[in-house]
Amino acid sequence: MNNNLKQLLSVVALVSVCGVSFAQSGGGSVALTSNKNSFFGASSFSDVASLPGFSLSAPTGMVASWGVAYAGVSGISQAPFTSRADGAVSGGIGFGNARKTLGGSVDLGVGSINPTDGGAFNRGGVGLTVGRFFTDSLIGVAVGVKNATGWDSDFDTPDPSYYAAVTKILPNNYAPVIVNIGVGNNGYADINETVDRTGEIDVFGSVAVYVLPQVSLIADYTAGATSIGASLVPFAKLPLTLNVGVWDVLDNINGADTAVTGSLTYAFVF
Repeated sequence: MNNNLKQLLSVVALVSVCGVSFAQSGGGSVALTSNKNSFFGASSFSDVASLPGFSLSAPTGMVASWGVAYAGVSGISQAPFTSRADGAVSGGIGFGNARKTLGGSVDLGVGSINPTDGGAFNRGGVGLTVGRFFTDSLIGVAVGVKNATGWDSDFDTPDPSYYAAVTKILPNNYAPVIVNIGVGNNGYADINETVDRTGEIDVFGSVAVYVLPQVSLIADYTAGATSIGASLVPFAKLPLTLNVGVWDVLDNINGADTAVTGSLTYAFVF
């Protein structure tokens, strides 16, 4: 196994972008704790400050540690069960040490950034995740909650969505793979469920193939919807990650249309 690649993947810290208004977190990405010898058009994973994402909507088993914070914006061309675009802004900061004991992050996501849809910033929530990254096996495990507390001026206060996830890094010298799987309720349960989703638990997951050090291709299944997309780090020396995807590509969600999603995240390493 490539020693530089193993070292890179062993010190990753998750940068998780809050999803758009239908209560899905995603956009898993990784950021280094240093930024040495990086340049545009990286030929090696050791040359990049941030790796492309490995999830579009699914929570992941990778968690941040102290020394990494992020800010991001995300959106969808047509939110489920509506005829309008929607978006969100988010930010978070890591704590602890996921490689030695426990790490995690606290994040804030604010939805409805379009003032023409009835009110800007009229809903949002605070999330929390805690987990551990095992450097020998390259496995991350995490539990978390989205909307631990939150607000919504149009509807009732959003219910929390709990999840547990496991992420496995499969390094190789050609096209490294990251596999992610977990279970969650409410926002991670099948959207087609007509009963109260707070009592429903469903499986979610994602798979990413790193075709280039700065490009990954992603397949994602969350809340009953299958998404496909790509993640790009435009500049190797900057921890900036762009995710673009197509949500519900198999048209499994009743009453909703396939839509384009996107997110842009910048990591602050200190």
